[in-house]
Amino acid sequence: MTGRPRIPSTLLPRLLRPAGKRALAAGALAACASLVAGCGIVPGVTGGAGDDPITVMTWAPQDTGATNKPGMPAFAQAYARWINKQGGINGRELTVLTCNDHNDSIAAAKCARQAVKEGAVAVVGSYSQHADSFFPVLEGAGIPYIGGYGITNAEFTSPLSYPVNGGLPSLLAGLGSALSGNCGPVTLVRPDTIAGDQLPAMLDSGLRAGGHARAADQRAPEDATEYSGQSEQALAHATAEPPAEGCVVPVLGDRTATFMDSFRRAREDYPDVRTGTVLGSVDQSVINATGGASSPYEGRTSPAGTRCRPTRAGTG
Repeated sequence: MTGRPRIPSTLLPRLLRPAGKRALAAGALAACASLVAGCGIVPGVTGGAGDDPITVMTWAPQDTGATNKPGMPAFAQAYARWINKQGGINGRELTVLTCNDHNDSIAAAKCARQAVKEGAVAVVGSYSQHADSFFPVLEGAGIPYIGGYGITNAEFTSPLSYPVNGGLPSLLAGLGSALSGNCGPVTLVRPDTIAGDQLPAMLDSGLRAGGHARAADQRAPEDATEYSGQSEQALAHATAEPPAEGCVVPVLGDRTATFMDSFRRAREDYPDVRTGTVLGSVDQSVINATGGASSPYEGRTSPAGTRCRPTRAGTG
């Protein structure tokens, strides 16, 4: 694509509350349930023992320089093995096909065409930033998209999409609402991609609901190995209105930890700011790798002696 579509700013009426381990477990169970419940409502999958296998597909990016979600196809395959050991779905074997979309629009469309070719009755529990590439293929073949990650607007507007949670829109809107009463200037650091272009409106909807000004929109490469320039720009905006303490919100997927490494070094030359992010950008392994209880994500003093104070709401 040579341009980016204009994304309307929409106020999301219901905001997702911060979730912890229990919510993550519930999300995993919902993804499992979508395999069974989804296959029970789509055409061509009724019948008893002795019928052909029920085929579904799961896709996600793997082995790329940006965000990778190899656990999603692996999880789907593990669930298929488990359900088949229990006798399958109404006596029918569940076959899970997987595809690597490579974080690429052409590859995402190829995954959708493979689903059509292989006779998949649904695409379940998948992650892709390239909804504009794969949804036309699925919609043309009448294949539903069940329990997607919720990273694009199309997942909430396509007539064949069946989300099982509020996805990234709810997470960012909820985070914006939480930050609105606790932050001065807010800076969003997000990928410079078509999917990333949708994120400012999501965060701003929550900020505006709390009477806060919109966030500064700081674009960043999604596959960079360091973010010193973006860190300094984000800090410059977040500290522009003393004495109000600003907030920096990195939403860079797997590169959030890389950004925070640059950010910790850059912040030494600026007044204190808070940080906040959403589930999926920071997990427990990142917290452990950056000091555990003394990690900047936990609000303790970092090894360099600087004080990082992340907001609790929306931090994962």
